[in-house]
Amino acid sequence: MVYIEGWKYQYLRDKGLTVFPNRQILSPNIFYKHYTLTKYNVDAIVNHYVYASHPKELNDFADCNPMMLNYDCEVFNNEILTEYGIMDTQSQEEKKSIVSTLLYLKQFSEFGLLSLSPTPNNLLMWTHYSGKEGFCVEFDVEKFYFEKYGPFPINYVESIRTLSINRDSFSDSMYAYTLIKHTRWRYENEWRMIIKSEEGLRMKVPGYKITETDYDIERKFQYPIVAVKRIILANDFFKNVCSQDDVSDGLFYVNFNYVQNTLNTIVNVNNCKLKAMLCDHIVRYNIPTGIITTGQLNEYNIRSVVIKGHNGRYKVEYGEVNETMKDDMWCIIK
Repeated sequence: MVYIEGWKYQYLRDKGLTVFPNRQILSPNIFYKHYTLTKYNVDAIVNHYVYASHPKELNDFADCNPMMLNYDCEVFNNEILTEYGIMDTQSQEEKKSIVSTLLYLKQFSEFGLLSLSPTPNNLLMWTHYSGKEGFCVEFDVEKFYFEKYGPFPINYVESIRTLSINRDSFSDSMYAYTLIKHTRWRYENEWRMIIKSEEGLRMKVPGYKITETDYDIERKFQYPIVAVKRIILANDFFKNVCSQDDVSDGLFYVNFNYVQNTLNTIVNVNNCKLKAMLCDHIVRYNIPTGIITTGQLNEYNIRSVVIKGHNGRYKVEYGEVNETMKDDMWCIIK
């Protein structure tokens, strides 16, 4: 078991990973994933998969930094080098560097990370991770049937200390350091899922020159459509593809196939195609949908919305307000 700022982390082969926070934190039944409007993110939704990120793909360069792990146990290092068939001719510092690289590559070819939020009404999360034209997906993670640990709450710490690695602490520490971030990220209130590859299969490791023979699977993990509870669209998702004259009693029409740029507006045609793909997916599976709308001063609402149509042409009708968020609602843990 590893202790970090009062939190305890324990990995047991027969039970998996367990995290014990230093205070009571209730685990939500539903989690949210923010997406910017890109072809990769829309592809993930329409093809029903989540992407298990490698740490190199995370926006915090200190996240899962292998320098957090201190390989100062000579016996352990020699055992690892022997397992890999590497001759014992290096200095101790060279051994530590080699072992760190080997185990980092091995760990994240077998595991990936999925960052989630416990709430859809964190305005900064929308700003930083969805933008004005992106979206957020509400997931029932219990219906993710691939092998996984968590989601677990991130442990936000003032200073990140190194963890000493030996044979006894190896598994606990290798998992624990994926769940630690500096307090500057606390506003995200992140929960993180660790997704495990199938036994013996290696996931693609970005940033390394590899061929298809160097990995077995992509970092994509399928889920059933019932895992999607709702899709929430950002406030400008339909902007500039319908005129205000078309809006009547919360009802308006959208045509992503016909966009007209003017001196005041420039519409991205590729974005329109992506939005049409997402709308077709929503209609096909009858997915409950919401959209960000402006409320009173410094206030934004998440309203239900019904989308009907196909192939870029849709009728959109507003419903009730489900949630409200304000500019000062940063969801900071106190």
